[in-house]
Amino acid sequence: MDPFICPTCNEEVCPRDWRQKHCQKERCRRQRTSFSSRKRLKALLRNSLCDRCSVGTSEPGKRSCAPCLAAHANKALNSRRRKSASGLCAICGKDPQVKSMKRYSLNGSQLSYCKECYLKETSSRHLGSRSNFFLLQRLWDEQCGLCAYTGEALVLGVNASVDHKIPIAKGGTAGIRNLQWVLESVNKMKQSLDEGEFLRICSLIAAHRSR
Repeated sequence: MDPFICPTCNEEVCPRDWRQKHCQKERCRRQRTSFSSRKRLKALLRNSLCDRCSVGTSEPGKRSCAPCLAAHANKALNSRRRKSASGLCAICGKDPQVKSMKRYSLNGSQLSYCKECYLKETSSRHLGSRSNFFLLQRLWDEQCGLCAYTGEALVLGVNASVDHKIPIAKGGTAGIRNLQWVLESVNKMKQSLDEGEFLRICSLIAAHRSR
């Protein structure tokens, strides 16, 4: 078996190490670096210091200080703005299919998303994880892309909104069974009402207007 060449130091990797990408010397160096990095991180966390600048005090529940968190968020925002300005998805850089609503954009900036990234962003807000986006896609398919209340066609990023049947403030859960796709205008009218209260008010309005 021919030996491999280490991509870092250009030394030959022993045939018995053919599964490794680097030579033994480089692997040891990386292991030492990784160990020292973990040791440094543990020391910083133990002393409540920022893991980025090692100077500032980390925010409660965070690893970084407020200035570093703000700088990181600003860097991410600028990256998304550049991609969106180039006509690409603000996250993955693919061709966008959805124009984000202002309430879904960062700091009021209009950003473009592909459908999958748009659903991931929505899932992060309503289901607590981007990985659950397929649940929103399944819910969309079950509703055939129609509003759960009016039956009107929904368009992601234009008039579609995710509604809690029972609001979180009234004991509703963040699970997919408590969510439904509705018109954004309907969601604004519903606000903190649960589904039964909202439908009762709508029926009262319809009955009064039909007199």
